[in-house]
Amino acid sequence: MPNILLMRRVQREMARRSRIAFWDVFAGHGRRKQHGEICGGQPSLASKDYTHLTYRGGRKLAKKLAEALLYDRIKHDKQKDSLALLPSSV
Repeated sequence: MPNILLMRRVQREMARRSRIAFWDVFAGHGRRKQHGEICGGQPSLASKDYTHLTYRGGRKLAKKLAEALLYDRIKHDKQKDSLALLPSSV
């Protein structure tokens, strides 16, 4: 689908302007992995329509999303802790 790259840019920009989180599903799949690998692999991770994930594919993608959320949470907590160590300007 040739418009995927454009759609990703628009979604990312909309999220940035709205100040909401954005997680790139395309990147979650492994960047430019060919659909043949996702749909035709054994076991298949997506349906032959190149749109819908199988249960196994959804589970794998959900795990990557959860890992990304946990990673960012840990990163956020570390930044917050390091800011707490700075002297206050009171």
